[in-house]
Amino acid sequence: MNLFILTWQMPTEYRPRVLSELIRTAKLYPQLDLDTLWHYEVSDAIFVASVHSAVSASTPRSYVATDKDGVTFYDGLMVDSSGCFNAHVARELSINRDRLAESLEGRFVVVHVGDSPPRIDLLIDPIGIEQVYYLQDGMTWFLSNSAGLLERLGNKKDLDPLGASLFVTLDWVGGDRTLRRDIRVMEGGRSVTWRQDAQGPSYKTYFARSSLARIPRREITHDASRRLADDLIQLCSSLGQNFGKLNCPLTSGRDSRVMAALLMQGDIRAKYWTTGDPNCADVVIGAQIGQAFGLDHQVSNTPNDQPGVGSNPTEEVIACWDDLSWRFIRQNDGLASLSLIANILGMPSKVDRLDVTLCGLGGEIARAYYADLFNGVRSAKQMLALFPTIMVSDYGGLLSGEALSLTRSHLRVFFNECLDEGFAPEELPDVFYTYERVRRWASNYPRETAPIEDQFMPFCTRPFIEAAFSIPPLSRYAESLHYGLIQQTVPTLNDLPFGKPWRSQPAPPPSLRRIAKQRIVEKVPYPIRRMLAITRAKVRSTQNNVGPTALFDLTAWLEAERGQLLTVCLSQPSSSLWKLVNRPVFERLMSANTGPEERYPLVMVLFAIATICYNDSARESDGFNDEIDLARERA
Repeated sequence: MNLFILTWQMPTEYRPRVLSELIRTAKLYPQLDLDTLWHYEVSDAIFVASVHSAVSASTPRSYVATDKDGVTFYDGLMVDSSGCFNAHVARELSINRDRLAESLEGRFVVVHVGDSPPRIDLLIDPIGIEQVYYLQDGMTWFLSNSAGLLERLGNKKDLDPLGASLFVTLDWVGGDRTLRRDIRVMEGGRSVTWRQDAQGPSYKTYFARSSLARIPRREITHDASRRLADDLIQLCSSLGQNFGKLNCPLTSGRDSRVMAALLMQGDIRAKYWTTGDPNCADVVIGAQIGQAFGLDHQVSNTPNDQPGVGSNPTEEVIACWDDLSWRFIRQNDGLASLSLIANILGMPSKVDRLDVTLCGLGGEIARAYYADLFNGVRSAKQMLALFPTIMVSDYGGLLSGEALSLTRSHLRVFFNECLDEGFAPEELPDVFYTYERVRRWASNYPRETAPIEDQFMPFCTRPFIEAAFSIPPLSRYAESLHYGLIQQTVPTLNDLPFGKPWRSQPAPPPSLRRIAKQRIVEKVPYPIRRMLAITRAKVRSTQNNVGPTALFDLTAWLEAERGQLLTVCLSQPSSSLWKLVNRPVFERLMSANTGPEERYPLVMVLFAIATICYNDSARESDGFNDEIDLARERA
C-alpha cells in the first residue's frame, strides 16, 4: 500500500499542513511504515508525498523512483501484459512511461511528476478500480487515494446528497461521488495531465466504455476460450514469478472455480482458502474441491489463518465489533458498508510479507448479474422505466422521496449516456454492473485489505471484459464464458457441485405467464426480494444437506449491535442524512420494541445508514472539525 497526496498549484504555506495530515492519516494503518515517508517539490507548482508499506514486507515492490526527469510512484498491483518489464518496480514504470496504458493490467494508479517544466501525468487502470479522489479549488488541485485525507485537509463536513442517496439505496456510493461535497473520484481508463501553460488538466482516454459497444457479438468458440485462458494464465504466471506463492479463494461459485482452474492449468503455486460459517455451501464445497485435487487448502477468514479467528466468523465479528467497526470505518473513509466488516476480521497489525491474492470480484460482468430481473426487456423505454423503479425502494417509508429521486435520476443519466454510446437496451444492466457496481462497490474490497495484501482481479482486466462483451447477452445469462474457461483448462472441475446450478441455455423466453409474474414481482422492491431469496436459499440448501449459501449471518450482527448502532446514529441529530432517511421510521425499526423479523429484509440499508453515521461520528471524535479549510479563497 502506498498512501499519497499530490497537489497542483497549492500555496506553498499549506505544505506543512498537508505533510502533517498525510502522517496523521498514515497512522490509521499500522502496517504503513512512517520511515518510508518522502516528499517532492517542484517550484510553487507541485507538492507530492507518500508513506508506504515497509520495504522488508513489500519487496520486490518498489513504489517510488527518482531520476533526472522527476519522480515516479504508484499504488495498486499491476502486471505488464507484454512481459517486457517489471510493473511493480517504479523505475521500470518510469522508463516505459510511453507504453504503460497499452500494456498494464490490474488495478493501479501510476503518477509521474516532471520538474522541467512542471508537469503531472496520472494514469488510472482501465475501469478505475484503484480509486483516485480529488478536490478542486479553482486552479488548485488536491489528489489522493484516501478520500478521508482530502476531507480533513479541506474540512469538508457537508454530506453529498447524491453520494449518500446512492449509498442507502444501492449499497455503494456510485458515479464520481463520495460522501462529501466537492470530493470526487477520477474516471478509469484514461490519463490526466497537468501542465503549467494550460488552464486545466487534459484528458486522454485509452480504454473507453463506448469501445465495448462496438465489439461484434458472437457465440464464444473453443479457440476463443482457449486464447482468453492463455491470456489470464500469463498474467497470473507473471504474478507467481515475481511474488511467489499466490493466495486464491475457493468457494461454491463460478468465479473462484475459474481462478483455481487457471492456476492449476498454469502450474502456478497457490494457497487456497475458504471463509464462512461452518455449514455454509462455500465451506462445504470448497473443502470438497481442495480434497479432490490435493490442493493446499484451509478454512479460515484469511489465507494465513490469523490467531483469534475461530470456527464461526459470525460470532467472531460480534465479539470484536467495538474494535472492528471503528477501524473499518476510519480505514475505508465510510465508503464501504459495515455489512462488509468481516473482510478485515483477523487482519494483523503487522505483516512480514505483503501477499498477493487473487480476487474473483468482477466475474459477474460475464454472468448477467441482473438478468433474472430484466431478461426479456428489449426496448430503451422499458429499461429506463423498469430499472430505476425496481432497483430503488423507499423500504416502506424509511427513505425519503429526495433520496429516491436523486438515485433514479442518476440511473437514467447513466443509461442514456450508454445508449448514446451504442449499447443495446438489453445490455444496459451489464454495463451498469461493470462501471457502477464493480468500479465503485467491488473496489472497496482490495482497499479494505490493502494494508496486508495486494489483490489482483483477473476479471477486471481488458481481455476478460472485452471477451464478456463479445458474446450476446443470452450467452452471458448462460455463463458460457465461465463454463468454457473451465472446460479448456481443468474440465473435471465442472464435475464437482456448485452452490447454484448452471443456468439454462438459452434463457427462458418472456412467456405470458412469466410477464405476468414479472409485473407482480416488480411491485416488490429489489433489496427486499434479495433478502427473501437468501431466506429461500437457506431453506433449500438445508433440505439438500449442503448448508446455507450465506457466508455470514448479517442479521445476527444487526441484532447483537442494534443498541450501539442506534446510539451512534442518534448522536447525529443535525445531520443532513435525515433529509434522505425518515428518522422516526428508522428509530422505530431499530427500537427494542420492534421484532427482528421486521428488520431482517432491511438489513443492508440499515447497515448503510449506520455506516454514514459512524463515519460522521468518527470524524468528530478524531477532532477534525478544527482543521484549516484549504478550499477557501486565497487571501
